Amino acid sequence: MLRPKFDAGVEFSEAGSYKASEGLYGNALFELPKFNTPITPKENALMVLREKKKPFWLPNLYQDFNIIQPMVMSDAAARVHGGLDWFGVEWIPQPELRAAMVDHTKGRKLDDITVWEDKIYWPNLNAPDWESNSRLMKTAYDQNRLTYDVVVNGMFERLISLLSFEEALVSLMLKKAAVKRFFSRLTDWYIELFEILKRYYQIDLICFHDDWGSQRTTLFSGKCLKECILPYISCLVDAAHQKVW
Repeated sequence: MLRPKFDAGVEFSEAGSYKASEGLYGNALFELPKFNTPITPKENALMVLREKKKPFWLPNLYQDFNIIQPMVMSDAAARVHGGLDWFGVEWIPQPELRAAMVDHTKGRKLDDITVWEDKIYWPNLNAPDWESNSRLMKTAYDQNRLTYDVVVNGMFERLISLLSFEEALVSLMLKKAAVKRFFSRLTDWYIELFEILKRYYQIDLICFHDDWGSQRTTLFSGKCLKECILPYISCLVDAAHQKVW
């Protein structure tokens, strides 16, 4: 592909606008300007993500993608507004953080990961009205941008929310077999969710959100990560590429 010489006068001139949309974590995205770029934001992003080539410009998440996080996903709604997530864990709004945090003051969903098979109720992913919600959200899509969705409460975050921070770390050290069984079942459930998101929202990318570290260091060892978490992330990635994309 021939690369025309950058012309700020042309490329920084506006050529219409992208519609306002729901955005991430309950934050609305304002109407944003389109620019006279030599290729579309979608083509530019695919140069990086698929073709592994140098793009014309560094893709900008908020400018160059249709960003979505459907609030019909109980996890998404609970993390923003509080309430119950997919697995019945209660989240309490924290206005100063513009988010919500897990409330374990009324007890935990699980006291011991080894009994998860008897205690965990698996959400029915066919229950939400995906059809109506996706039809509404797609009114803000622009076909010249890729569609990007964030799925919160990844493997470790889910473990924390069901047990507690301390018990989740103890479980990763002392109850690995039970953790792995749970993560295997959780992986299957997330794959089902990915397929639904692709079917209804035509997403192109997923950010599978999970916290593995603090500002100072990682939350667990590299060995633990490789043994207890990365195999399931790998399964999610493979399934997304094979079954969804």
